[in-house]
Amino acid sequence: MWVYDVETLVFLAVNLAAVAQYGYSRNEFLRMTIRDICVAQDIPAMLDIIARQCEGLEKSSKCKHYKNDGSVIDVEITSGDMDWSGRSARLLSATDITERTRKEQRLSQSEESYRLFVEQSPDAVLVHRQGEILFANRACVLLFGAASARELIGMQMFDFVHPADREGVRKRIREYDRDFTNVRHNET
Repeated sequence: MWVYDVETLVFLAVNLAAVAQYGYSRNEFLRMTIRDICVAQDIPAMLDIIARQCEGLEKSSKCKHYKNDGSVIDVEITSGDMDWSGRSARLLSATDITERTRKEQRLSQSEESYRLFVEQSPDAVLVHRQGEILFANRACVLLFGAASARELIGMQMFDFVHPADREGVRKRIREYDRDFTNVRHNET
């Protein structure tokens, strides 16, 4: 956390957590402005946020900050306006979300890879809930003779199963669901 002057952007006070996280001494911080720790591409957005007055605490943004060693961290900002010895100031809390951001990026990349794999699979893949189709890949669209996956969404998958085979398919789905539930239960 720190307090900075809204007009000059000079740090007026910093707590020990900021000193520990960023690697600047308290005296170094007090000779700097908030621009000094903000990466260049985030400065315009930061200035826009500073130009607005906060009503209470405001979770304003995610941005990138420089640490004293030159490394960059992702932070989530919460701030609020205050009076600091007659000066218009803002109290700011910066939460380091670098690891969370990296995990979100890896998850997004993994999901995209999986989506591409499923979408481009030569095997028909569909996702359903109680028989209602929620997703169908390109091979499924071709197999069912649909114009697009959107056409299949919301339809009942058993409409595409021959009436003589429906009970057998239902039985296999129940067995799969039971096996999947048992695997998940044993993992916890």
